[in-house]
Amino acid sequence: MATQRSLSRRLGIVAAAGFSLLALMTVPAQAQLSGLIHDPGTGELSVASIDSESGIVTPAAVAIGDCCRLASGLIATDSTGERFFAMGIWTGGDNVDLSGLFTLAFDGNSVASMEIDSIPTAVLEYDALNDRLISVEVVDLATGLLLRSFDPDTGVATDIGAPNVDCCEIATGVSAIDSAGQRLFFAGRLAEEAEWSVYSADLTTGAVVAAETLPAGHPGFMAYDAGTGLVQVLMQQTLAGDTQIIGVDPVNGGLLVLADHANADCCLLTPGQTPSQSQDGDFWWLSGTDSTLASAVLALSAEGSGGLTALQVLDTAGLLQAVVVDGQTVSLDLIFDDRFEL
Repeated sequence: MATQRSLSRRLGIVAAAGFSLLALMTVPAQAQLSGLIHDPGTGELSVASIDSESGIVTPAAVAIGDCCRLASGLIATDSTGERFFAMGIWTGGDNVDLSGLFTLAFDGNSVASMEIDSIPTAVLEYDALNDRLISVEVVDLATGLLLRSFDPDTGVATDIGAPNVDCCEIATGVSAIDSAGQRLFFAGRLAEEAEWSVYSADLTTGAVVAAETLPAGHPGFMAYDAGTGLVQVLMQQTLAGDTQIIGVDPVNGGLLVLADHANADCCLLTPGQTPSQSQDGDFWWLSGTDSTLASAVLALSAEGSGGLTALQVLDTAGLLQAVVVDGQTVSLDLIFDDRFEL
């Protein structure tokens, strides 16, 4: 993505001029996707094939039953191992009301589940370097925040360092990981603060520091760009209002506006979780709902100004929880690096 630019625009949060009202366009080409679908009506969590051009959803033959009260924000993916992770509470069966870690293959042909001691507070990311899931636990207001890892094969939890007594309220699910650098990023704020900040956590020591204060609004997603070293954050003024994509330098501080969007009359972007970016860097792909609260896939341009780039409502009774590319694409604008998550 062409974000090799000076941070001289730090704090240069300006209103974009010349916005037209939101223009919804059909997806310009087809991408075959694998999606994680949760149907609270049937109590099933499963992987399905999704046609991004038509919105047709084709369920896989296997599913996790009696599942589940999914904890908000607690979904992650392992792109190399081609598997989804989710944490939640069983709603029936022998494990009713117990905490579980659920693993589903991208191709939908295998699922697994295991009991875990407790559900993390707000964050779940997959650390590919160490084959572990990274989470955050807010113990209590006096003790503060604790980093924790989970073994994806056994469910065993291990604390990372000591609690951080100075940190903080967390925006559920708004996180990103730099696995190579062993850093976790998340959105948080102290009790007396109105604005959110990007926090950086050392995955070796557990130390947490505030990297940069974000502009007014609520964080909608977070992603780490290894090419530029920037943490990218979507900030929403309201759930159905204007949005900006902000680039934050977590080492030196400072921020800049990467994109500015008018989203009038559209969409409820589901707060939290990580999106996926096209390989050419032009689009961020997200999950959300349209104006009728139907589950949908949507895309925003990664740089510049404008409205929503594309919206496709899905023909599924359940809600889309996460989606990965699985198959051929026919447009560079729709080639994904790995996945996007709701």
